[in-house]
Amino acid sequence: MKHPPIKDNMINDIRKALLEKNDIEMPAKCTADEIPNDDPVILFTQKYTEQGGLMYYSTTEEEIMQQVRKVQMKYGDASIGCCNKNLTEFLRHLGIENVGTASRNYTYRIGALLCEGLIAENGSLAFSSTQNFGSLFPTLPEVTLAIAFTAQVMPTWEALVNRIKDSNTPFPSELVQMLPGAASSQVTNLHLLLIEDL
Repeated sequence: MKHPPIKDNMINDIRKALLEKNDIEMPAKCTADEIPNDDPVILFTQKYTEQGGLMYYSTTEEEIMQQVRKVQMKYGDASIGCCNKNLTEFLRHLGIENVGTASRNYTYRIGALLCEGLIAENGSLAFSSTQNFGSLFPTLPEVTLAIAFTAQVMPTWEALVNRIKDSNTPFPSELVQMLPGAASSQVTNLHLLLIEDL
């Protein structure tokens, strides 16, 4: 995806800060007119992290593997239970070990699921009932890894709903918003892996 140079620099600064857990440095010569404050990805990142959201940013399969391993190691090389088989196969393809599809027969510490979208106006994540056998929140573990792509960032909830309606897929029976600071009662450690569309 081709961005103006100022946006490329800001995305790189955000990525570096997230990877190294440092403060983001704004360019000294950047004027207010140059900052893309209407960019949904930048706005989402600001809102999400202001609420204490834990975020990892990746642009390559190697970085995705490193970030997922970082989350696993944070919890003692914990097992991952994915909410659908495609995600399980993708993580295994990357070389992630100790991963399976969530079920009653598979014990895991970290739940992994795909976001339906990300909402820029309030920094929330949207999940749907199309994952995890239609009953998402009752089965999410305390530690959850949400995975999304930058193309899924929508300016508002209404924009997300309209995008789903305009797609040729059935509308999910349940669509839920989750804020990082007010996650559902059982999810106390919500991690977001944001992947740049290549």
